[in-house]
Amino acid sequence: MKNNLTLEFTMAVVLDDSFGQQQKDLFRKVAKADYIGNEINPNTDVDLFKKNTDVDITTSASGRTLLHVAVIAGNVDNVKILMAKWKERLLLMQDKHGDTALSLVAHYTGNTDMAKCMVETKHGSGEKLLEIQNKENIIPILMAAANGHKELTTYLYSKTDLNKFFEGDDPKNRILLLSLCITAEIFGKQIYGTNLSV
Repeated sequence: MKNNLTLEFTMAVVLDDSFGQQQKDLFRKVAKADYIGNEINPNTDVDLFKKNTDVDITTSASGRTLLHVAVIAGNVDNVKILMAKWKERLLLMQDKHGDTALSLVAHYTGNTDMAKCMVETKHGSGEKLLEIQNKENIIPILMAAANGHKELTTYLYSKTDLNKFFEGDDPKNRILLLSLCITAEIFGKQIYGTNLSV
């Protein structure tokens, strides 16, 4: 299944003509899940993206960053390298659909290790990341549950401040999480311990 996702996305990577050849090659390597540790050294200030602008680290067509691309390709090592280099900058960026890299983990890979390296940051951005909704108003925990990623859903549940998400009299979000967990057969005691009553 991973190969299908990678192949499908690799064909969708459209790079702007303003990219230099090295930048294009790096995006293509990341899309193919090739290791990029030799191209990016997190401990140096010298890199391929000298202007240090968001335009230089996103594809023009989709608004996806190198981190988005690495997530879809399923390469945890590349995600860690990119997180070490650009930290918060890449972490909170959204593509044209409003998806962060964590949203794409919840949608495509369900890789809990990948999610942990994004959520458990030293700068506290990970907590914000858990609450960022895409353009369909979906947060990562709902996306993970909808895609049947049990381990990731449980992890995101333990990290997401659900009081903010479930506050108010409208039970819609509580019902949605409960129904997604039932559909995906996510019945852990952590999910049971939640007050999802309507």
